[in-house]
Amino acid sequence: MPVSSRAGRRVGRRARARAGGAALAVAVLLGAAACTAPPRPVQSSPDGGPELVRTGGDVVSHDVDALLDLVPQLAPIESATWVSGELLTGPGGDVAGPWVQAVVVPPDDVVEEIRAELGDALVPSEAPVGIVDALAPYVPDEPRRAADALHSRFDALRWAGAVGLTDDGVLVVSLLGW
Repeated sequence: MPVSSRAGRRVGRRARARAGGAALAVAVLLGAAACTAPPRPVQSSPDGGPELVRTGGDVVSHDVDALLDLVPQLAPIESATWVSGELLTGPGGDVAGPWVQAVVVPPDDVVEEIRAELGDALVPSEAPVGIVDALAPYVPDEPRRAADALHSRFDALRWAGAVGLTDDGVLVVSLLGW
């Protein structure tokens, strides 16, 4: 009998270990689901189409090359902090395109070129608005200036959006792609 009771204890331990492992897996999955941010509404389409919903944007990157691969018209830049994701046509909808938000430091000569080119057209602005939570701590807490021509400077290839320029020469960028 001692052999069978020992075997029974081993089987009991295995069953408890499996049950404990299953409980841990369920807890991890529930925890991960609880930490996943829900999609955030961006805007209704201008033609009254479906609401656009932003997904992603929880991972902050400082990889300048990866940002320039995605949005080459931002070049040249010295440093960048950015997030990106996809736009959906409503919660769980089709992918409408990518989005990128970034805090970009261009070389001084580029900043001076922008200021010289746009002059008085650069007016106080809060553009861009709707910065995602993950990027917000990196956005300089100082006034920004914007102009349609500044936004247009970065509208190319497959991107359009809003750009603000700080007095210290930092660009705050929010672009939607298609």
